[in-house]
Amino acid sequence: MRKTKLLKLFSLILILFTALTVAVACSNDENQSSSSNIDKPVTDSSLFNFRIFHDNTYALTGVKDVNSLPSEVVLPSTYEGIAITVIDSGAFVGCENLVSLIIGDYVTHINDYAFEGCRNLTSLEIPNSIIYLSRKAFTECKLEPNIKSNLAYLGNKENPYLYLCGAISSDLVAAKIDENCKVIGEGAFSVCGTSIEQDSSGGYITTFESMLTSVEIPNSVISIGDYAFSGCSSLTSIEIPNSVISIGYGAFADCSSLEFNEYENCKYLGNAQNQYFALIEPIDEYLSSCTIRNSTKIICDGAFVGYYNLTSVVIGDSVTSIGETLFSGCYNLTNIEVGENNANYKAIDGNLYSKDGSVLIQYAIGKTTTAFTIPGFVTSIGSAAFWDCQGLTSVVIPNSVTSIGFSAFVNCNNLTSVVIPNSVTSIGSYAFGYCQMLTSIKYRGTQGEWDAISKGIYWGYDTGNYTITYNYDGE
Repeated sequence: MRKTKLLKLFSLILILFTALTVAVACSNDENQSSSSNIDKPVTDSSLFNFRIFHDNTYALTGVKDVNSLPSEVVLPSTYEGIAITVIDSGAFVGCENLVSLIIGDYVTHINDYAFEGCRNLTSLEIPNSIIYLSRKAFTECKLEPNIKSNLAYLGNKENPYLYLCGAISSDLVAAKIDENCKVIGEGAFSVCGTSIEQDSSGGYITTFESMLTSVEIPNSVISIGDYAFSGCSSLTSIEIPNSVISIGYGAFADCSSLEFNEYENCKYLGNAQNQYFALIEPIDEYLSSCTIRNSTKIICDGAFVGYYNLTSVVIGDSVTSIGETLFSGCYNLTNIEVGENNANYKAIDGNLYSKDGSVLIQYAIGKTTTAFTIPGFVTSIGSAAFWDCQGLTSVVIPNSVTSIGFSAFVNCNNLTSVVIPNSVTSIGSYAFGYCQMLTSIKYRGTQGEWDAISKGIYWGYDTGNYTITYNYDGE
């Protein structure tokens, strides 16, 4: 648990610094809007690089020549007739000519450092489709957010309050989020009551003296980002509307005054209709088993991270959303069960799958089995599905699989061999990161087919000294 707590603290400090940066960049004018012109022509897609995902959508991965990019850019919504849903990490790094940007209609995710170093970017419009916007996406930019009631938003001409970036005042006491807001961004309120000051030795001291006591979340909000309310120690109560479909990692971490609803040794938040709408985290760090309340809809991202003693979890019929990195560090987890009437998920042999079986969402990483063959009905290995699995030494991926998700096998320290079929078209970032014992990748295709696979950044970061065997036809 100590390692997990240190990682959470480090992440929080990074978010606090970036949150304060946003606050400084904000103007003091109320209801400020972007100045982009939606009638501008779409920028030629030939200026950009793309990669395709397993769900048949595209990510924009980079600019071919930063010097050729015009100052005003309207990103295309599609490429080769297929939706562009992601602006990838570092896609526009160093595009200093960029001044005005309108993002395409179908983009849902804008990743870390996507526009880092775009120092002259002041005008931005994001689409209504947006779900996630990394707080580090616009590092060193000079964006002018829309300000309302001491809160900073990004959006578009139709809805300037689409995405809540954060509070612009660290002494905010009460917050009313605009009724048109869709996403509460990463670390949005983590700056409230936080002071980062330089001490006499030239170092920095971070103090937590939260002033925020109340927040009103409208039923337009569908997503609450990582660390959104982290450190809001004076926040006593909050209602999560039924519109919310996801809650990020550590969203309510260190909210020491917040009144949670308790059931079976776990903390929940909700609303008047359902007090157990979202499972936030366990109460006891030595929790060994958990039965999630049947009325619960959401399990927060990272809810069980680092619970070393956890051996079994029962997921109820009503759960519709399960966060990523859910069981990282649960080294003794051997069994996951799902209510038979759950419409979204099911369990097979103690592992978690989508209801139709096409996605392997979570392998029970405490199993002592050393070899695992993924079932032939699986088409996608989910993000973080095997994260921290220490027992497996070999994995066989069947020909049905087309994608291996972000961090799918990260930190599988004893994994030495993996069989990958030529049906795979994408391997996510850090998919085999930190698999330091990996010595053999057996690929059922040619070197040309392997090279053609769309691979995310650092897909094999700090991985063992592996060799790739092409045209492998063994078991």
